[in-house]
Amino acid sequence: MAKKNSKKSANNYGHIDFNLAEKHEIESLIQEQIKRFQVISSSKNDAIITSDESKLILFWNKGAEYIFGYTAEEVIGQPLTLIIPVELHQRHNEGIERMNQRKRPRVLGKVLELQAIKKGGEVFPIELTLGSWDNDGKRYYSGIIRDITEKKKAEQIILTEKKKSEELLLNILPKQVADELKINGKATTKKYDNVTILFTDFKDFTRMAPSVSPIKLVEELNEIYSHFDDIMEAFQVEKIETIGDAYFAACGVPVKNKHHAIQCIEAARQMFKYLDERNGKNKIQ
Repeated sequence: MAKKNSKKSANNYGHIDFNLAEKHEIESLIQEQIKRFQVISSSKNDAIITSDESKLILFWNKGAEYIFGYTAEEVIGQPLTLIIPVELHQRHNEGIERMNQRKRPRVLGKVLELQAIKKGGEVFPIELTLGSWDNDGKRYYSGIIRDITEKKKAEQIILTEKKKSEELLLNILPKQVADELKINGKATTKKYDNVTILFTDFKDFTRMAPSVSPIKLVEELNEIYSHFDDIMEAFQVEKIETIGDAYFAACGVPVKNKHHAIQCIEAARQMFKYLDERNGKNKIQ
């Protein structure tokens, strides 16, 4: 009997040693996860904010302090709407209520572009990634937020420059050719058998030009050519280019048009009419 008890005690000690080793391993993993979270949450690039079903702020990292301007002491226990524009309050509240009711989330795990408010009242663009978890029957939410103000500025610069390049391309080439170049990187050569060419040249321009300042001369030409462009568009005539006082256009390209000659003539008549009216009011003729 004594031997049996000895074996039983030995087994119990072994079981205790195993439990202690397992506990130690679990504690090590927990400590590792805590350290990892502390490193991530100390980043200034991203705000990490947590809340629960009450929609109150529970955690506010250094990144949130840096981005929004509030210290953790100022915001812990405050509603999340503190940093949300008024026009988004209803959308925010409805979304939280939906997730509190355990309904299928629409935004969790997705990167959203929204607006937020800094302490001083400045509204700025953000990227938001939401997550959620349950603990002891209660739901918690986390948000990782990045200020994308500089990203948006860069995007706007790119869009502005792209628009400028497209406008420049349209000033040089017909729209269809410009579109083909943008899509394919090249334009195919095409032959047009029936086309009417319209070419204008201002009388005595070379003699008159030296008597007018360069700035005024360019302004006058721009105004005239802008009206010419409107006339060309109205009669489906394609402007090809302008060189000094010369204006070159064609009808029947790049879109074929069986009335190309008639429309060019009508466009020319409108150009003469505009110039006659303008010359009656303007000293530079």
